[in-house]
Amino acid sequence: MVVTRVLLQPFRTLEAMTTPQQIQQNLSILRTRILRGEIGTAPHWQGADVVILGELPGESEPGFYPDPLFVRTDFPDQLSWLFYELKAAFVESVDFDNKFYFYGTLAETAILYCDRLGKREDVTELLLNVLSWADRLAGQAQWGEEIPSRTFN
Repeated sequence: MVVTRVLLQPFRTLEAMTTPQQIQQNLSILRTRILRGEIGTAPHWQGADVVILGELPGESEPGFYPDPLFVRTDFPDQLSWLFYELKAAFVESVDFDNKFYFYGTLAETAILYCDRLGKREDVTELLLNVLSWADRLAGQAQWGEEIPSRTFN
C-alpha cells in the first residue's frame, strides 16, 4: 500500500545543496522516503519545457514555440512531487542553461518507464527510475562535470 502525504512545501525536509556530497545525501533521503511509501503530492509540474499530466492534451495549433515535452502518467501528482524535490536537491547545480537538459532527461526517463509498462505503472518504481537518473547526474557533478546544456542546431 502506498502512503501518500500531501506536502504544502515538498522540499522543506531537504538541506540546501552546496556540495555534490550533499546532493548525494539528499537523493539517498529521497530514495528512503520513496521506499517507505512516504510519497508526497504536488501541483502538476510545468517548467523547463516539461509538463506532467494524467492525460495527454489534444493536438495544438502550430505556433512559434514548440510544444513542451508531455509526460503522461497514472501518478502525475506524485511524479510532480519528485520533480519539485529534485529541484530543491539540485538548486545550485541547475541553472537557466542546463535546466532543459536536466528536467528533459528526467521526463524522458519517466516516459520510457510509462510507455514500457502501460497500464501496469507502479508509483514506487516510476519514482525510483527517475531518481536513478538524477543519481547519475549527481555522480557527474561529484566528479567535477557540469550538467550539460541543451545544444541547438
